[in-house]
Amino acid sequence: MTIKHDQIRLNYIQIIEEAIEQESTISAVAHTLVSKDFSPVITTGIGKSAIMAERFAASLRSIGIGAYFLHLSEFSHGDLGALRDRHPLLIGFSNSGETRELCELLRVSRQQIGRFILLTGNKKSSLSNLAEHIVFASRGREFDFGGFLPTFSLTQTSVLCDLILIKVCEIMKFSASKFLLNHKSGALGDMLVKSVGEVMAPRSKCAIVSTNHNLEHVAIELTKKGHGLAAVCDDNFRLQGIITDGDIRRGLMSDFNAKEILAGNFCTKSPISVTPFSNCAEAIDLMHYGDEKLVGALPVVENGYLLGIITLKQIMMLQNVSQI
Repeated sequence: MTIKHDQIRLNYIQIIEEAIEQESTISAVAHTLVSKDFSPVITTGIGKSAIMAERFAASLRSIGIGAYFLHLSEFSHGDLGALRDRHPLLIGFSNSGETRELCELLRVSRQQIGRFILLTGNKKSSLSNLAEHIVFASRGREFDFGGFLPTFSLTQTSVLCDLILIKVCEIMKFSASKFLLNHKSGALGDMLVKSVGEVMAPRSKCAIVSTNHNLEHVAIELTKKGHGLAAVCDDNFRLQGIITDGDIRRGLMSDFNAKEILAGNFCTKSPISVTPFSNCAEAIDLMHYGDEKLVGALPVVENGYLLGIITLKQIMMLQNVSQI
């Protein structure tokens, strides 16, 4: 069998394009997950769909949504009790939309289910007729030679789940600090709980300029020290402002004279900063501020004095180090 790389590439592009086209449905599902109109969230499926359902529930728990997975085969063996008097939000995974066990569950227990959402490859199925929201994973040809293995369909379902998760995070204004509440251990927990003081580049390794230095000097220091940020300080290292490499690039596009403009007149005064005692989760949250803005580095300040610089790259590298 020859792997047709071009065809697989086109299939993946199709998966992403079709998923993005369902933005309104994905948004509606995400708002439903965040609402308080039901008690628990239960995901369910059978076969490969069960694996996707279990993974989705686990990811929802990671962002603070009380979700759990129940295998479809277990409902008829005692787990119908999970529905009694709780009216959960049930999220079913069925590529065919005709999964016998799920159809039977809805037939005998529809009054016990608060709301029903379906991820399926068949919009005109029996289950689709019962769902409040249908997230559609088109039934394109699977990647294998006979079109039997669940490859294309599972990938598409995974992408759709990821987009729902991203939208939920957006609605909840989810942050690194909130993520840390659910991830105390492991590589992620170890990374987020570390103090800024442990991770930052110390002052001796940072680009530091005075208010009287011109921007040509600032650019040289930024190139030498990196971190994407130069701290403008007085003789005692009290922070006066910051200049980023992005500021320099934007200035050059305006045809300014880098030799004539002084750092004190050009810098961003009263910048966002972080203390050395904050944890890395708090630093990441400060880097993601506003609706669209993202900064890659912050000055580390105590009582107005610069101690160092912390970057998002430094924090992310901790994951790799902790896994060695």
